[in-house]
Amino acid sequence: MTWLIISPIILPILAGVIGLALRPYRWIQQAASLAAAIAHVGIAFGLLWTVWQRGIQVEQVGGWPAPFGITLVADHLSAAMVMITGIMLLATVVYAACDIDEEALVKDIHPALQALS
Repeated sequence: MTWLIISPIILPILAGVIGLALRPYRWIQQAASLAAAIAHVGIAFGLLWTVWQRGIQVEQVGGWPAPFGITLVADHLSAAMVMITGIMLLATVVYAACDIDEEALVKDIHPALQALS
């Protein structure tokens, strides 16, 4: 279950790139952004549940040792903060899809929201 640690980093990057690729299709771009936000909340819940049940999770990215590689650690506070970020992203994507006018949507707000999360 160590893929849960890196998923909150990779998912918004991929969603932003997909959102930029879907620039001409606003409705598909909004749907992809909403799906990514829902997936982010689901992954965050899974990470929080895993940390709650199994304790602190540690992953060495690329298999390099600690002084040279990147070590990702998920404890209770960081998992809760990822969950809060996911909930805020979902609320913002829903608000942007419902309230922002068409001219602002052309300016790539959904890929920007994904990149900021």
